[in-house]
Order: sequence, then structure tokens, then C-alpha cells
Amino acid sequence: MKKKKPALKYLHKELEAYRMMGDLSILAASLPHTAFLELSLERIMSIMHIDAGGIYSYHETAHEMHLECTKNIPPPLYDHCAEVSLNKSDKHVIATAVLQQRPLSIDHIATNSKTKSMRKVCAAHGFKSLIVVPMVRHNEVLGVIIGFLQRHKPYDFFEQDVLEKMIVPLAHALESAQLFNMMTLERRKLGTILYVMNDGVCTVNMNGEITFWNRAAEHMTGLKTPDVMGKSIVQTFLKKFTNPKGEPIIKAFALLIDICRGKEIRKFEGFLVNEKENKRIFMRLRVSPYSVIKGTPSGCIIIFEDATSQWEIGRLKEDWRSMLTHDLKTPLTSTFGMLRILSDSHNLDKRDKKLLDIGIQSYHQMLSLVNLYLDVEKFNTGRMSISVSRFTIKPVLVECVEHVALQAELKGIRISVSMKKDYLVLADRSLMVRVFDNLLSNAVKSIPRSGKITIKAYAEGRASITVAITDTGVGIPEHEIPHLFDRFYQVSAGKYGKDASSGLGLTFCKQVMRAHGQDIRITSKQGKGSTFYCTLTKA
Repeated sequence: MKKKKPALKYLHKELEAYRMMGDLSILAASLPHTAFLELSLERIMSIMHIDAGGIYSYHETAHEMHLECTKNIPPPLYDHCAEVSLNKSDKHVIATAVLQQRPLSIDHIATNSKTKSMRKVCAAHGFKSLIVVPMVRHNEVLGVIIGFLQRHKPYDFFEQDVLEKMIVPLAHALESAQLFNMMTLERRKLGTILYVMNDGVCTVNMNGEITFWNRAAEHMTGLKTPDVMGKSIVQTFLKKFTNPKGEPIIKAFALLIDICRGKEIRKFEGFLVNEKENKRIFMRLRVSPYSVIKGTPSGCIIIFEDATSQWEIGRLKEDWRSMLTHDLKTPLTSTFGMLRILSDSHNLDKRDKKLLDIGIQSYHQMLSLVNLYLDVEKFNTGRMSISVSRFTIKPVLVECVEHVALQAELKGIRISVSMKKDYLVLADRSLMVRVFDNLLSNAVKSIPRSGKITIKAYAEGRASITVAITDTGVGIPEHEIPHLFDRFYQVSAGKYGKDASSGLGLTFCKQVMRAHGQDIRITSKQGKGSTFYCTLTKA
């Protein structure tokens, strides 16, 4: 049966404890963490008549208790108690109290098994008993207070109760300190990550003032952190942004207003002159709002990358496309015109006629290669348009067979078209002709001699028609299939022999099928042949 608390014996001590708790609760907000712990320890030791004591905090990573502050603990005892591992709960008095989450009073240090390791040190300084009280918050131990006494006087139930009440503010303070330390550590880690990032990073408050500027931002813009902190982002940075013609990008000025209102991430790009290095750089910016308090915009974060190299590569590609279109196709057209004039002449013998035909054929091959490259680039840049119409698939396949009939006949290759009925599809007819031309041409090249090409069309579900082109050629090594549709990729096994292609044909086929919302796939076995499958939308 629980004892009744004596009415007078502990009243004074309990009143002191409550007064101390009130004082500490007020001081907790104004004192530094260490000073607060030291003052709390001093007050508790005074009320509870403790001769020496210390306050521990829990370090989760190491699963240890570390002394935060002490009073009157001699150095030998401090060295012994500075860190306590909680993995040895059966060997240390502090670990035992933490595990049980309740006070532990040791009346005789000299004889208790839990204090065996500290007996000599305690005896040397006259400490005969001790008490350990865990500071528990939300069923988690945040720290421990330990007290050493130079008398054999155990704390009874009521004194332990008073002591537990006195450490409530300490538990609150330790919890706040641990949360603050975690936040500080995470903030430092985040700050370090942002500072060393390769991309420029800056943050802006609601007034449009720069509050963070990392090292990459300094390097890209030539503007040092002390020169921009607290300055207007518009005047310091955005106002210098221009388009390729050197004209200011007006939308950059209104950007901050939208972002600070909490709108979604915005992106834009432009040129900035790095005055320190006297060079113009091309930048891509991503701007996003951020909130310190949920739902309330606090400003925005701007991430910018130096995309000058990509811009220059893009410009070179555009120059290359322009050169192919004008500087190469124009002479080709002129050459073809002269070849046609010569072919119309009646004064050519058989040998001259044959050479002229070879020249015309070479022109068509060269023009086809140039157009193929340009079309692949159009797909890559999103400038390729498709014109979808309804048409039956069989006439298209027959037309494509006729395109390769001569080459197939010369190699003794038989081509057959097999389908239960003619299917109506939705696609760009001219592009699909080029896709099937590419696949059939590759199939002919893959067969050394006397082989077979089979073309089948069949319904696949209610909404799709699949065209399968199967050859009995040399096949493709399994490890090369994933790369087959990459630009300029050529099969290393000599699949096409002397007729090696540019490596763009299958890339073009893949792009056409994807532009239709469909795909192209392949199955192949080396030495047996390959099958390409093209899926089209059923009309």
C-alpha cells in the first residue's frame, strides 16, 4: 500500500522545487543553453543537498550519455563518468536508470554491483551514495542528472518525487536544445551543399533582396557575396539579363512578383555579361518559391547554370544544318541538273550511259543521306511535323517492296506480303513509306545471298495494327540490340557487309514511330535472322 506523504516534512522542499521550476521556465528562454543547465544543476543540488553532480545529454548516433555540465565533481571522477555507453546496461548505474526510465538510488557505493567501476574514485573523495534521475519526455530519455552524496542517506519515495518534478524544465530545455542543434547541423549541411554546388544558387526575400549567394554564383557572374547581400536581385542581377540581341528580358522583372505569390516553378534563359572576366555567358534559370511557415511565401530560390557550352554546341549544330541545307544540297541539285541534261543526249555510247546512271544513282544516295540527317535533327529539336491521314496499309507495303525489288532480285532474295485482309490505319503515309523502305533495305543488306523476307500485317487488339518484317539474314548480336536505334550506331558483326549504312536509318524509324505515339521493336537471333515490329493505330 502506498504511503501517505507527510504533511509538513516535505512541504517546504516541495514549495522550493515549484518556485525553482517557475524561475527556470522563465530563464530557459533568455539564457544560453549551457548557462541554463549550470544554473539548474546548482539550484537542484542546493535544494536536495547534493555534494557533487552533473547533467548528461543523450547522443543518439553513438548511443551514449555525455556530460554537459558538472559541479564539484573532481577530475578523476569526471574522467570516469564523462561518457557512458548505453550498450552496457547491466554494468553501469546510469545505463540501468536510462533503461528502466525511473530514478535509481544507491545507498552504498562501496558495495553495490552497479558502482563497482567507480568505487575507488568515490571513496577517495568521500562519496558514499548517489542518485540518478532520467529526464524523460514523450517516453524518450533526453538526459540524466546524477548526484553524489558524502553520506549514507538514500532518497526515499517522496524526495525522489520532488527531484523528478524539479527536472521537468531541464527535460524541456534539453529537448529544445537537441532540436535546435539538429536544425543548426542540418542548416549547416544544407548551406555547405548549396555553397559548393556547381550550379549558382541564391535566395531572395519578399522584398526582393538577396539573402544567399553561393560560390558558383560568384564565379559565373563575377559578383562577390559581400557586394550582393541585401541588394535588390532585379537591379543587381536580373536587370543585366538579355536575349541574344542584347535586349533586356522584360519578364525577368515580373518574375519575382509571381514567385513570391507562391506560384509554381518558372524557367527562363538569357545572356549575362561577367564584367570581371569580360565575357558573355548563357544562363538557364529555375525559380521556385519557398516558405518558412507552411502556406506563407517567404521568398524564392533561384538556381542558375552556365549553359554557354550547350548554347554554342546548339549554334554549331544549327550552322551545320544550314550548311547541309544550302552549301551542300544546292551544289548537289546543280550537279543533278547537269547529269539529267547529259542523260538526255543521244550521242552517248553504252559505257558513257552506264557511268551516267551510276552518277545519278550516287546523287540520289547522297541526297537521301543529307535529308535523313536533317530529318533526324528536326525530330531531336521538335521541329518535325507529321500529317496524319487514313489509308490502307497493303498498297504502302507493296510500294515499298517495289523500291527494293531490283536489289533483292540481284541477290536471289524472295519477298512476300502476307495478311488476312487490308487494314485501314491512321498515320503519316509518306513517313511510313520511308520507315518501311529503311527496314526492307536493311533486310536486303542483311542477307548475303538467296534468302527470304516476309512481311505480315495483323490486328493486335482492337486499336492497333502490327506490321512485322522478317528476314533470314545474319541476325544481330544480343548485346547490340539495346543500342540499335542510337544515332550513328552500326552493328559490329558486319551485318550489312560492304553496304554498311550511316547509322541514322533506324534512329529515324524510331523517331517516326514515337511521333505517332507508337513504337518499334526487334527480335533477333544471330545466324538466323531478325524481325522488326511496327505498331500503327487502327482507323
